[in-house]
Amino acid sequence: MKHFLLVDDDEISNFIHKRVILSADPDAVVTEIQSSVQAIAFLNERVRSGEALPDFLFIDINMPELNGFDILQEIQKTMNTHLQNMKVYMVSSSLYDRDKERALQFSFVNGFIEKPLSKQGILEMIQRFS
Repeated sequence: MKHFLLVDDDEISNFIHKRVILSADPDAVVTEIQSSVQAIAFLNERVRSGEALPDFLFIDINMPELNGFDILQEIQKTMNTHLQNMKVYMVSSSLYDRDKERALQFSFVNGFIEKPLSKQGILEMIQRFS
């Protein structure tokens, strides 16, 4: 059973992406967090308690509080040694090449995906990392 974490302040995007993930993997566990600060706290708590990190993490770029790049920087600082089993993707509607390039500068980021997620894309990710 795969665990997916969606970090996006847009409730509708989370709803749609959860449905797409569940259509690709009906047994998946999907956690939705709309706050970047709460997402970091969630991940840090999992590390502190010894719980496994999600298998897949999808982070939106544009959010209040901290943006997606801020989240990546925080992950890199606080849990870089725990990232070997979590696949991290930046998800955005941004068409700027500089956003993609910036996201991929983080060595633990597996890719940059334009919204919305697709069933085929999720199936390919699951197959690639299984």
